[in-house]
Amino acid sequence: MFGRRSSDVPSGSPAPQAASATATAAPPTRRQTEPAAPLSAASAKRESCNGEEDGGMSTGGAAAGSTVASPGLLPSAAMNSLTALASPLISATALVVGLIGVLEARFGLVSPLLGFALFSFLMPLGVLFGLLLGLIGLVRTRRNQRRGGASQAWAGALLSVAVLGWVFVLGYATAQAPPIHDITTNIDDPPAFEAAAAQDSRGAGFAYPSGGTAVPDQQRRAYPDIDTLHLAISGDEAAWRVRHAAEDLGWTPILEDPENGRFEFSDATPWFRFIDFVAVRVRPEAAGTAIDVRSVSQVGVGDLGENAARIRRFLDVLGHGH
Repeated sequence: MFGRRSSDVPSGSPAPQAASATATAAPPTRRQTEPAAPLSAASAKRESCNGEEDGGMSTGGAAAGSTVASPGLLPSAAMNSLTALASPLISATALVVGLIGVLEARFGLVSPLLGFALFSFLMPLGVLFGLLLGLIGLVRTRRNQRRGGASQAWAGALLSVAVLGWVFVLGYATAQAPPIHDITTNIDDPPAFEAAAAQDSRGAGFAYPSGGTAVPDQQRRAYPDIDTLHLAISGDEAAWRVRHAAEDLGWTPILEDPENGRFEFSDATPWFRFIDFVAVRVRPEAAGTAIDVRSVSQVGVGDLGENAARIRRFLDVLGHGH
């Protein structure tokens, strides 16, 4: 009444046949539809696996390439960076340790020998090691064309060279002094120590020459200007000058015997505070007074020229009447 079903249409009608054919072809069969989902899922799984394998092969290829390059680049680059970074750190640390040794010895926090060892031995060795690391860092960064650590290597090398140059200048200046530590204005008849020898708990010898029989000849060659001071003044004025000159120079009195013209003092070196001893003798002579001085170090073979410099300063103060 409202329409006809397809079954009601005669079989000979063309339109219903087309519609029936369409209806027959359009709906997928069971064989087509039911396996489609599993096949699609399996295909997706296989494609995913294939994609992972392809990606893995690609990634693996990159990783393989990275692995091949790693032994030649990554470890070397890391080593270069570490070497370059260590160079300035080690050199700077060695410099600081040396300077701390000087300051600690200067203010009595460590023994003079320890402070001297830190500055004269440990610091140069540390700086040399820093220089070696800097040079290694420069060579390796240049060879691998990786400049990341070159600036640190340059900084370490330059700092090391500067510190070593400074140490060399100091060492060269002091190396000009002979290896002796007993200096006097009168080699033939030097002032003697009595009070200082009695107070020295280490039992150090004060007999002249301290350091061997070659000391007098070495002094003559090295310090020909150090000689007895002759002043046209009385013995009392000379004794007064001796006391005040020693006070001006910061010496510590051990013995003061102006009547016999005998004086003994102790003095500390400027930086490491090694304790040295000074004997002064005042003798009258026809034209006034003769003053002789003797300065002795108790540590080491050579004094780096300190005793001669001490005597020169003292004679200069005496000669100017202070």
